[in-house]
Amino acid sequence: MTIASVDGTAQETGFLVNTRQTAITPISGTIGEMAGMNITGNAAGSLIRGTLEFNASAASSGNSTGIQEGAVAAGQSLYANLHVTAAAGTTLDVVVQSDNSGAFSSATSRITFTQATGLTSEHLSVAGAITDDYFRVNYTIVGGSFTFCVCFGIL
Repeated sequence: MTIASVDGTAQETGFLVNTRQTAITPISGTIGEMAGMNITGNAAGSLIRGTLEFNASAASSGNSTGIQEGAVAAGQSLYANLHVTAAAGTTLDVVVQSDNSGAFSSATSRITFTQATGLTSEHLSVAGAITDDYFRVNYTIVGGSFTFCVCFGIL
């Protein structure tokens, strides 16, 4: 599960967690009142504060802007969630990369998600130490377009 803190735009604060047996009660309420919804489930790990790095539709391969998230110390891990919410293409490959510079001239692949061919979500992690402190999302799209988001964080 990924929760955006404001409006779901890239590089805002997000929270990610691996959940089991999740149930969502749809938004309810009357016009003019605060809308409410109920989400229940069991966490399979910790709630991680991170960055919503990519949240958009794409019809061609590319990279997110990238952000200086910080190094991943020994004893910590880099966590990432992928959610594909619309698929009108053949395949989508998504990789979280790191570098010691925001230019990403020597990017290293850290987390590689399972190739998506339809709607899916996945929670992955990699153990530190990772001395690079810049992270971005690299994606390859074959045929068509995909709408997806990636949130990552260090804990």
